[in-house]
Amino acid sequence: MQASMIEIRHSSTGSPLHDGWVTHRLDILNPSNQPVTDLSATCYGETVADVSGSLNSGSTRSFPLPPPESDVPAYMVLQYVTVFFTDAAGMRWRRGGPEAFGVAS
Repeated sequence: MQASMIEIRHSSTGSPLHDGWVTHRLDILNPSNQPVTDLSATCYGETVADVSGSLNSGSTRSFPLPPPESDVPAYMVLQYVTVFFTDAAGMRWRRGGPEAFGVAS
């Protein structure tokens, strides 16, 4: 039940200093009443180094993502992200990724 409550979102922000430069972020939200631990993620099949640690109940954490590959539109970035975590019961979960969206790797 807890794993189904974890929300994974993508956000992007344009640079005020450089036209066309966009920073992409991975936002992980935990609206449940218990923490999740052992966070990790991959993007385009590569480990996202900054995604680690835990996420307390009712909290959100945001992590930088690498720029999209040249042929990936910004609105599709999340389809290439997989997030891993352990729920309060000790079960390990995987959310998202190309398989979840029908994207060929």
